[in-house]
Amino acid sequence: MRDPHILRGADGKTFYMVATDMVSANGWDSNRAMVLLKSNDLMNWTSAIVNIPQTFKAFEKVNRVWAPQTIYDAQKGKYMIYWSMRAGNDPDIIYYAYANKDFTGLETEPKQLFLVRTMAPVLMVIS
Repeated sequence: MRDPHILRGADGKTFYMVATDMVSANGWDSNRAMVLLKSNDLMNWTSAIVNIPQTFKAFEKVNRVWAPQTIYDAQKGKYMIYWSMRAGNDPDIIYYAYANKDFTGLETEPKQLFLVRTMAPVLMVIS
């Protein structure tokens, strides 16, 4: 696993962690899943793997699912996960979806949050 993100739950007792399901032995374009973890004590965790292309056929060409993070959406009373995702050589796009109540999967299909465009580095000279 890589890119872990831990969030204390809205109840103040439960902890949620999401991470990249890292498979770098097959190259950087082989990470198609994220890991969802849940704990009450930060020592013992339950976990589930969400493979995006296998779970959502609309995303079957995705070759990179990276750096998930979680926030609590108080209006919906649900945990929203957002992450970077890429298909082929297209630009990375930030998607989001809501976790199910057990935090073992996604209850909604991923939707685009925004597009990440890489900009050329800017060189600043300070004198």
